[in-house]
Amino acid sequence: MKTKHLLLLLPLLFLSQVSFGQNHILKGRGFYIPGQPILYINAGLGYEYLIDQNMSLQLVFNYRGNDMRDTDGSANFKKEVVMDFRYYNVEIKPLSKALFAFAFASYSDEKNKQGGELDLTSTLVISKKITTEKAIGAGVGKNFKISKRFHVEVFGGPKIISREINTTSSDILSSFVSSTISTSYTFGIRGGINIACQF
Repeated sequence: MKTKHLLLLLPLLFLSQVSFGQNHILKGRGFYIPGQPILYINAGLGYEYLIDQNMSLQLVFNYRGNDMRDTDGSANFKKEVVMDFRYYNVEIKPLSKALFAFAFASYSDEKNKQGGELDLTSTLVISKKITTEKAIGAGVGKNFKISKRFHVEVFGGPKIISREINTTSSDILSSFVSSTISTSYTFGIRGGINIACQF
């Protein structure tokens, strides 16, 4: 009987952690400009777990892009995964008003497809480019309280990027396809704004 009672209590303990512990934070953003078919889209979805009163781990998925090929432009889409470690200033309470510092690692994949009308006098046309980036960095941020459970976070900081670009080119007349790969290291900036809900 004791084992049965314990099994019945486990879901209640979990619910109490979700309801009263407030160790979970869902966050995201969404921005969309309609077009033919897509003028611009920028979206993100993340989950943050507080492992202590002033530390957390976070996983975020980002997606952005545009498709202007119907107007002789190009199509460009980028997918990104980011893992964060955050340290909050516990002297500022509640968490929805806190300052924080963070360190992160990210991986992204960006695809660019050529648009516009083909020039038949040209012997070489770039048809597709894939850019892969791996980055690490750090920064600072600030939460701004909206309500008891909701807040807006603003953050930014530098990053070091390892970039690989794979360009596929095709000859119009002979249908010959060639591929080149280039690698480089550079510096960049990571920044953003998310709406978050703590529960």
